[in-house]
Amino acid sequence: MGHSVGSAVSALAPPPAATATYTDIRGLQSMETDSPEALKKVAAQFESLFMDMWLKSMREAGAVFSEGNPFSSAAVKVHEEMLDHQYAVRLSEAGGIGIGDVLVAQLSKTASTEVPASDGLPGRTRFPDVPVNAAPAELTPLGSRHGMFSDAQQFVETLLPVVEKALEGTQLNPLGVLAQAALETGWGQNVIHDADGASSHNLFGIKANDWSGPSATIMTMEFEFDRMTPRQADFRSYENWGDSVSDYLDFLRSNDRYREVIEQGSDPDKFARQLQQSGYATDPDYADKLMGVVKRISTALMAL
Repeated sequence: MGHSVGSAVSALAPPPAATATYTDIRGLQSMETDSPEALKKVAAQFESLFMDMWLKSMREAGAVFSEGNPFSSAAVKVHEEMLDHQYAVRLSEAGGIGIGDVLVAQLSKTASTEVPASDGLPGRTRFPDVPVNAAPAELTPLGSRHGMFSDAQQFVETLLPVVEKALEGTQLNPLGVLAQAALETGWGQNVIHDADGASSHNLFGIKANDWSGPSATIMTMEFEFDRMTPRQADFRSYENWGDSVSDYLDFLRSNDRYREVIEQGSDPDKFARQLQQSGYATDPDYADKLMGVVKRISTALMAL
C-alpha cells in the first residue's frame, strides 16, 4: 500500500517552485497583485489553499467511519495528507473549480463579464448562481460546518430520545432515522452553521427549497454525471434538534415520492433502500452507507 500511495504522490508532484507557491500561505501574502497575471497567480494560490482545507475537512469528517480499521494507520494518514496537498495543487493548475475565476473578476477593474463555461478539461464545473462580475457585497455569504458533539456516543445518547419522541405514533423506526442523521452530519461533526456561526440544527440535509424560514448557505458536494461536484446550496435552519426531526417527518409526509419510505419505515433496511430509490440523496451508495451506520448504532446500543 505504501508503495502505491507513494507512487501516486510522486506522479502528481509539481515542480518545487510551484509547490512552494501554492501550499504556503506566506507565499500568498508576499505576492503582488498589480498586474493581471499576478492577480491570476494569487487567485490560483487561494483556490489551491481552499481546496486543500476542503479535502482535509472531508478526510476528518470520514475519519469516524475508519475507527478500528486495520488499514488506517498514522503512516497511511500521512500519505493521504501528502496526496491531498498534491491534488489541490494539480487541480488548481489545471483550472480549478471556478473560485479563482470569481476572485479575479471581483478584484480586477477590467475583468470581463463573460467566463468560458469550459476550457476543454473533463469534469470542469462552476459554482451556480454566482455572477462572476458581481461586487463582493452582492455575493451570498457562505456558512460552514462544525462539530456539535464530542463523539459518536454523545451523538447517539443525545439524539436518540429526541428522535423517539418526534416519531411517536408513526411507522418510522427511530434507529433508521437516527442513522440517517448520523450519516448526513458525520455523527454531528459536520452540522451546518450560517455565516454568523449559528447552528442550523439541520440533521438531514434538507434544502431550503419552498421554505419560508431561516436558512444557511454553504458549499456542498452533489453526485452528478458519475462524479462528486461542488455546488452552492441553501439549507433549512431550526431552533433545536426536535424541530429538525419534526420537519423531516413533515417533509417526508408532504412529498408523495416518499410514500414508500413512510410505509416501509419500520424496517431500517427497507427504509434505507426506499430513501435511495425515491431520490433523497444523489449518492448511488447512500443506502449501503446508511445500513452500515444502522448496524454500528445497533451494536453500540446492545453493548450498553
